[in-house]
Amino acid sequence: MPLSQFLTKANQTLFSSNILKLFFSYNGTIGRIPYITAVFLLLIILRISAISFLSYIFIFLLFIYCLTALIQKRARSFGSSGTWYILANLLLLYTAVLTYGIDESFFPIIKYFKYIADFIVIIAHLILFFRPSKQNIDEQKRSFLTRFPIIFTILAFVGVFGMFEIQDRYMPDTNRPAFHLGLAVGEIYRHTYAYPEFCKTQGYEMVNYPNKVREKFKEEIEIAEKDQMALLSKASDKKYNNIDDFYKSNNWGTQEERLKAALDFIEALRERLIVLEVAEEQNIAADKVKLTKEDNERVSLKDACKIIDEDADFFVSSDCPFSYILNYAGKYSNCGTYFNTRGQN
Repeated sequence: MPLSQFLTKANQTLFSSNILKLFFSYNGTIGRIPYITAVFLLLIILRISAISFLSYIFIFLLFIYCLTALIQKRARSFGSSGTWYILANLLLLYTAVLTYGIDESFFPIIKYFKYIADFIVIIAHLILFFRPSKQNIDEQKRSFLTRFPIIFTILAFVGVFGMFEIQDRYMPDTNRPAFHLGLAVGEIYRHTYAYPEFCKTQGYEMVNYPNKVREKFKEEIEIAEKDQMALLSKASDKKYNNIDDFYKSNNWGTQEERLKAALDFIEALRERLIVLEVAEEQNIAADKVKLTKEDNERVSLKDACKIIDEDADFFVSSDCPFSYILNYAGKYSNCGTYFNTRGQN
């Protein structure tokens, strides 16, 4: 079919007077071009509709309802009840929910389930799109799933929460995926390796601060580093004898990249120290301070490193810079909302 003809029919589908019937009616039949055009439009609407949680739930319910209506009418056009095509789409939906946030390193078989579901749905939609319509069809033919469309849509949506429950109950490791572990391990690395490495380039040997960090968060760090080593043993071809080998490897970028990341933190602290010093001298609030070029020379990066190291007890007294480590270990912090990434059996 020429592209111009396809676009003409797609335009007629989207701007016809029967647009509501196309999406919401379970009666009648539809051709291939109206079907693929409407499905594409539904996917776009779903993709851009995440304004808020409640609005997304409403849009998602409409998506299930309308997509099922389209499948039912298209399947009827070539003499099928549509049951298997509807179930194929439910399979994809439930597989996506069941595998959401899963760390495949803990459950390697999961990716094969996703591949199978994707393959089945692709085949189903290819049949729905390419199979020609019949001349004489049974207008009453329909799937038993769509006898009561609203009830079916609600039950299908409720099933989504059932998949989340199965995930939480039988796949507890999915509550602490590699993403959260990566945040915790990265935070440990910054405070115990990256900052001392940067300070060394500034002429100061930082020792006290990294030791204080490991001392205060000993239990939480052990949890994260133990899980990181377990993950590496499953997912990495490169073998590490211990966590120090991992930290000292090239996984953290070039030295220039590592020093740049540390610079951002220590430079921010240096500027803050200058502001507080000027505010005290001028007896004004810190947010009223306007620094001059001369003020910028009051505290050097080396001085900032020394202050952090010598006053390490103060800098580790707040949980905020270590919230990822605490959260991964399932601990409360004083930095806002608590979330437990480890999960409970």
